[in-house]
Amino acid sequence: MAGERRAERIGILGGTFNPVHRCHIAIAQACRERFGLDRIELVPCGIPPHKRIDGDARPEDRLAMVAIAIEGEKGLVVSDREIRRPGRSFTVDTLEEIRREEPSAEVVFIIGSDTIPELPAWHRVERIFALARIATVVRPGHAALFTAERFPFLSGGEIDARNRDIVSIAPCPASASEIRRAIREGRPFEAWVAEGVARYIRERGLYGAGGHGLGHGLGHGHGHGGM
Repeated sequence: MAGERRAERIGILGGTFNPVHRCHIAIAQACRERFGLDRIELVPCGIPPHKRIDGDARPEDRLAMVAIAIEGEKGLVVSDREIRRPGRSFTVDTLEEIRREEPSAEVVFIIGSDTIPELPAWHRVERIFALARIATVVRPGHAALFTAERFPFLSGGEIDARNRDIVSIAPCPASASEIRRAIREGRPFEAWVAEGVARYIRERGLYGAGGHGLGHGLGHGHGHGGM
């Protein structure tokens, strides 16, 4: 009907963001453009269900660093929903919460292609697929491989659709773990993160930054970035 307002399109990019780096922002913006999203929520994980968070950054620190990193970035917002929610941070709970808040919205959940083999073990994975469209970020050397064997609850058409909903990105120069390692070892890390994030890390002595006189620059790293 003429004059009807279209449903909002919301992207969800979760992660520990430990720390948030430039590749996270590039992924978010590439997905926003590819899927025509009105906004993307970057959602720092409170308590990951399947791994321990390395380093000394508190949830509030990781949230603050994301807020700093997205300053001036069109369509990107930070959400504290997983940090303020008690207990382990299950994706399905986050998606359910968004659905309650905005029942008419189209929700796109963003993952990396290297996450696909892990998805079948996620809490209430079938519900995740019912709540959101899945967008897969494909890095060189990885393919988006949704298969009937891995996801028997999806029809053949749904499998094909998931494998088409992809975004290709250039290799990330460093992962968050490599950035933390560089900081611990007193090596330059500033070019991998936003200027304000680097300042936040230095001022609070995160990841061992307090004990080093760190330079400003970047060596030639060849790591593989993570979500």
